[in-house]
Amino acid sequence: MAVMRSDQQYLEAVWPSISAAGVDGEYAVSRLHSVQERTRAAWGDMHGKHTRTMADATKTEAGRVVASAKFARNILAAHRAAYEEARESAAGNLRMKQAQLQRALNPPSDPGEAALYAEIRNTLRGMKTGDRIDAVTAALAEGGDRRVAHAAVSGPELVAMLPPAVLSRFRDQYWCATMPNEWGAAQRLSEALAEAQTGMDRLEQHAAEMVDFQAAEAYERAAA
Repeated sequence: MAVMRSDQQYLEAVWPSISAAGVDGEYAVSRLHSVQERTRAAWGDMHGKHTRTMADATKTEAGRVVASAKFARNILAAHRAAYEEARESAAGNLRMKQAQLQRALNPPSDPGEAALYAEIRNTLRGMKTGDRIDAVTAALAEGGDRRVAHAAVSGPELVAMLPPAVLSRFRDQYWCATMPNEWGAAQRLSEALAEAQTGMDRLEQHAAEMVDFQAAEAYERAAA
């Protein structure tokens, strides 16, 4: 079994602060930061209570196990509720940002731009893959023609003109160049959500390894 502690060094190693630092106005990311800090505090409280309870000579073995389990259940339930609320808010914001980014890949609505877009795609389609990648790389470079990049990274996946891994990377570069605020916000939300989920999972895993919930339920049933 892994060594589980509640000292500050251990807490910071197991539940590090969310690396996706929010910017002004990014309340959803800030809430996930807060949840992650509360996750660390929840483990410290749970670990301390369990240690004290299991050393309490005034209680029976059943009493110690049940008391520790009840405390852990209450902490887990309260923290799960706070986590889910913050997660739903952040996930909703992420979906909105992702929708904005996807709309930026739509073909242009202006007739003249739409005709140029089609012409660029036809030109790219006639190139060899390596030459096409070079053309898009140049379009994404500083001073490059973003219309060429747009034409290359848009369109359905099934008729994409670039290999999947290259297409994904070029799309990120296109969004970063043309919609830096939306793209950055989506990245921060995605990272914060993943790290907060990891923190919640580790809290539940640690609790299950430390507290004997099954034995506590058996003692409770027997006493009912």
